[in-house]
Amino acid sequence: MGLMGRGRGSKGCGAVRRLGWATGVALGMTFGAAPAAAQIPTEFTNLQHLSADTDRATLVGMMRRMSLSLGVRCQYCHVGGDGVSFEGVDFASDDDPDKVKARWMLAMVDDLNQRLATDLPDRDDPPVEMTCKTCHRGIPRPKLLAQELRIVLDTQGPDSLAAAYDRAREALEAGRYDFREWEVNLLAEELEAEGRPDHALAVWELNLEHHPESLPILSTVARLHEEGGRPERAIEAYERILQIAPENAQARARLDALRGG
Repeated sequence: MGLMGRGRGSKGCGAVRRLGWATGVALGMTFGAAPAAAQIPTEFTNLQHLSADTDRATLVGMMRRMSLSLGVRCQYCHVGGDGVSFEGVDFASDDDPDKVKARWMLAMVDDLNQRLATDLPDRDDPPVEMTCKTCHRGIPRPKLLAQELRIVLDTQGPDSLAAAYDRAREALEAGRYDFREWEVNLLAEELEAEGRPDHALAVWELNLEHHPESLPILSTVARLHEEGGRPERAIEAYERILQIAPENAQARARLDALRGG
């Protein structure tokens, strides 16, 4: 199995040592029935990050932890097979770029935990260590919600934002994204600063659907509609502000100005 090998001695990877909890149960819990487990090689080749003497149960436990942390199956990094079973999977091959990236990521995590973090002033004891899930939290590419929405906006347009937001919310229980107001507000502010007021408005209005009583969102939506020559929409937003906060003098003043009062 050509998973991650180690070219820096034989004492093994910190990530493997931290995953010792899985060694006794990995084969049964990760891969289900015994026939599937039997397809995993008993001898490994092309190990480049892990030590050559890494035992099978430890390696399988580590792969299980990575799979759960990224929300993927083994074929995300390994080529061959049907994407469900291990039949035909070429574990030793490096043809999938994601496998090469995984090696690099393991080295990065080891460096953080074993070298950089040891110099952290007043480090906790026992120390809090980085793992794959620290960043990934069940998604292959550890993007923030705002980053995901920006990619959708730039590649598919504002009409696709709502669907992307809803897809992200499907993973709410897993804690993969931050759905609090300011995660998306900051994206909208960045878009306006980049000279993209229409895209910024689309993001503000998307967030308003999920935070309908947010005064910062309503105030910005009102202003952008006013600046964009849509007084009726601006009036609607200012009225909503005054329903929530009747004492809001700025909203009252803008509403009176738009109504010619």
